[in-house]
Amino acid sequence: MKPKQRLVLQAHAPHFDHCYFVDEQQILDAAKHGAPWHHGQDVLFVGCITGMVHNSELLTPSFLDQLRRSTPLLKRATPHYKTKKLRVAMHLRRGDLHIGTNRGMPDEMYHRIMNTVRAIAGDDVEIHVFSSTEKNYKPASFKSYRNRGAKVHLDGNEVDDWAHMMQADVLLLSPSSFAWVPGVFNPNCVVGFNRYYPMGHWAVHRDGEFSHSALAKLEKCIEERKAAKAKHGR
Repeated sequence: MKPKQRLVLQAHAPHFDHCYFVDEQQILDAAKHGAPWHHGQDVLFVGCITGMVHNSELLTPSFLDQLRRSTPLLKRATPHYKTKKLRVAMHLRRGDLHIGTNRGMPDEMYHRIMNTVRAIAGDDVEIHVFSSTEKNYKPASFKSYRNRGAKVHLDGNEVDDWAHMMQADVLLLSPSSFAWVPGVFNPNCVVGFNRYYPMGHWAVHRDGEFSHSALAKLEKCIEERKAAKAKHGR
């Protein structure tokens, strides 16, 4: 019996056209039902088993309710929110990742998600983008978000960023475990990737594209949040 051999490929700035965090069955299902990748493209499949995979069994509604009651972050000061408008927070996974590598999703995809939320909520929103620069990015790298009316917060205190994301009326997640945590704690509207361990009540998208049912779920949630804010005056 020949020993198993491992092929390791290394590149300074690896790029993939599509990245998926899935199990084997999800890969097979995607291939059978209109895979979004095309011949000649580079596709990365990453599979790992964590507690996030089993979130529907572990994070029951009653447990989530107790979990949210236990955290002080849902009552922590959120100084970036300065108006009574609908508060939209987006986590942008950058820092040590290059765009196109693993979970470094392109800006255009995040722009589509922002546009979808604006189309539903109207102009009465304040949008905040939370991200990091580290060695790969500069503040100018986030110009496209500022041009779209978002306030960009870079390299902030992680706990403060979490508090803002947990208390947002609408939270737009990146494919990141750092963002997934406030996604679990946020009791309002959460938008996540269909392949990155979404909770059952989230509105999920596929690379920025929403199904009719996901869009209807998001519309309903945003309208409920707007009504609640109008009722309570905040």
